[in-house]
Amino acid sequence: MSKRSDAKRDWSTLRDKIIGLGESSASKSYYPELQRRLADLERFRALLDQSNDAILLAKLPSGQLVDWNESTCNILDYTNADLVNMTIYDIADTSAWKKVSELLSAEASAAPTTLTTSLRKRDGSLIPTEMTVVVMSIDGHTYAAAVARDITERNKAEQELARYRERLEELVVDRTADLRRANDQLRQEIAERERAEEALRDSERKYRQIYESFYDVYFRTSVDGRIEIVSPSIQQHAGYDPEWLVGRPVTDVYYNAKDRQFFLDMMLAKGEVENYEMRLKTLDGQPVDMLVNARLRRKPDGTPEAIEGVLHDITDRKRAEEALRESEERYRTLVEQALDGIFLADSDGRYIDVNPSGAAMLGYSRDEILSMHISDIVRPEELDRLAVHISNVKRGDRTITEWDLKRKDGSYITTELSAVQLQNGNIQAIVRDITERKRAEEELQKYRDHLEDLVEQRTGELREEQEFTSAILYTSTAIVIVLGPDGKIVRFNRAAEQLTGYSQDEVYGRYLWDLLAPEQIWQVKSLFEELTSGKFPIQFESHIVGKDGSRRLIAWSSTSLLDADGKTKYVIDTGIDITERERAEENRRNFEKQIEAQKRQFYKDTILSVTSGKLDICDAADVRPYISASQIKEEVCGPDDVGYTRRQAQQFCEEHGLVGDRLHTFMVGVGEAITNAVKHAGSGRVYAGTIDGSVWVGVADRGKGIESLILPKATLLRGFSTKPSMGLGYSIMLEVSDQVLLKTGPHGTTVILVKKLEEPRVTLESLHLPDTWMNAPGQVSHG
Repeated sequence: MSKRSDAKRDWSTLRDKIIGLGESSASKSYYPELQRRLADLERFRALLDQSNDAILLAKLPSGQLVDWNESTCNILDYTNADLVNMTIYDIADTSAWKKVSELLSAEASAAPTTLTTSLRKRDGSLIPTEMTVVVMSIDGHTYAAAVARDITERNKAEQELARYRERLEELVVDRTADLRRANDQLRQEIAERERAEEALRDSERKYRQIYESFYDVYFRTSVDGRIEIVSPSIQQHAGYDPEWLVGRPVTDVYYNAKDRQFFLDMMLAKGEVENYEMRLKTLDGQPVDMLVNARLRRKPDGTPEAIEGVLHDITDRKRAEEALRESEERYRTLVEQALDGIFLADSDGRYIDVNPSGAAMLGYSRDEILSMHISDIVRPEELDRLAVHISNVKRGDRTITEWDLKRKDGSYITTELSAVQLQNGNIQAIVRDITERKRAEEELQKYRDHLEDLVEQRTGELREEQEFTSAILYTSTAIVIVLGPDGKIVRFNRAAEQLTGYSQDEVYGRYLWDLLAPEQIWQVKSLFEELTSGKFPIQFESHIVGKDGSRRLIAWSSTSLLDADGKTKYVIDTGIDITERERAEENRRNFEKQIEAQKRQFYKDTILSVTSGKLDICDAADVRPYISASQIKEEVCGPDDVGYTRRQAQQFCEEHGLVGDRLHTFMVGVGEAITNAVKHAGSGRVYAGTIDGSVWVGVADRGKGIESLILPKATLLRGFSTKPSMGLGYSIMLEVSDQVLLKTGPHGTTVILVKKLEEPRVTLESLHLPDTWMNAPGQVSHG
């Protein structure tokens, strides 16, 4: 239980004061025992934070609230900020609390006092509670600690029980009178009782049927860890014969047997758990995720007797959640790498996200676009059309429309836009720059319009019309290829001859796709079928292969000319050579890759120099020999595994000769490395081994890695972090290790910490380092 306003309290400093860390602390015999007790205190604090009861600490006699747990906020509907300025009198029944204050005065016994009272919620409503209050003295001040349990449901149950008791008493009086009046009535009651017993037997049979067909798994285990009862449904979920399990150790079904002790400690401390996730194993050793609701049964004298509860199989749900997470990651990757611009706006038209292609398309930075409205990038005269279009999209219209969008430099580009309203009300638009395609279409349209004029004016002058058309085709700077309905070339203009090296006579009667790159033939054939079936115009890009084998990238605009019957007579392909533009783009991408590689090498050399060769930013090939020669390998699947894997690594190092202060300081860095993997990637793997008179511990994860731009800060700047709680990470690892190897990239990070078994000549004053691994996930924070 921690007061949220004190969440950033310097716990490491307080912890040092408690256990006596300092230059002379290694000689204190009580140091290990204090460490162990501090760990127990941390676990106890975690139990308080997870309690379903409201737990408060108030200063007397003012009643000022100084601390509370999370359940207090949940029960009373207050935020942490609300409670900071409140007293116990603001939320508790005033008369009852004053009575407690009199009973638990500073001179009174410290024994707890229990009373029934009410707590006032944020909306003014009252919650009946059973409150246990004890007075204590801390640092010369008097405090009252109160534990309040909501007894609303219990009061209802007691009232209902009282009504049943009254009714039962009435029935007893009636039955007694009946017995006295007549023996016949007695026989009738006996018969009714027999029928009731038969009904009870029927009920028991129904209960047995329900029990045997129960989908979830009911279980009961003894406190010492033996399975006493398990429902038949365990066979469906894990493959075990329920009769075979009875009497066996419960750890036989745990995927990680060490989890049993943690679960038992939690049950003994709280008495019950709700919606607790644990991992069991099937008969063939496969993991199965379960959601547990259980309670502790006690004997009449109050000693624990057994644990009983229900297991709900959530394996499919966990897999679905993982699949959803992977799907979201894939979607984000596709969005970031898409060549088309992808814009996301709220229902009011304000942009809330844009991918890199969209920002580059308009010449803005991402932050600039996020400060803009949809109306800022369309022509002023099209604002009315924009309002109608947005309205249509919100009604479910998903048509593709063309818009002229304004770039940052004031120029306009022609785009093809497809918009849809998402379930959350936001509007997503996919935008493609078709400026070049429109130019080609416009040029083609000019030729088409001119040809139509010639047809209208010179129907009887076929030869002159053909010669005129040929002249246009051969003088055009754009590639113009005319195909018959079977896809064979009938016209090949001069620009096409110059580009490919073929003459018209050489290509006449050949198929267009004979001139294209082999890998694109199937695509062009498919588009040609669409053209001849009546779908035109069509735009696409493909490589044309010249006579000398060279390739040129062409942006095509294709359309069909129909005869009087509506059938395709000719297909006209107009193309613009965009090879140089594509090469420029490729050169730009290659240049960016070279810059990135040079930047990373510069950072590597700089970091290696600054750290006197201690921190090596390396590649996978440099860390692979360590991993392949490792002597232990432990999975870190989540926060609960951090402490266990750290202890395994410590045991390995100790067994291979690393002891004393060198071992303890080294483990601070190891714990930090494991914590990084869990916090940044959710999981990881821990390795350990020996090399050249040293021990090493490696931690690998599959997170996003450290970007080149922040690599020097992340590794050298003490306190820098991409996450709030990781500010000391690499600084600590460098201080406690003799060498650190770091391999990081978009597919994960691997860090190798090396420690010599013998003390180097220059002694590292590392006893002043805070053991930040104690703030790792799964470890209890004390504020």
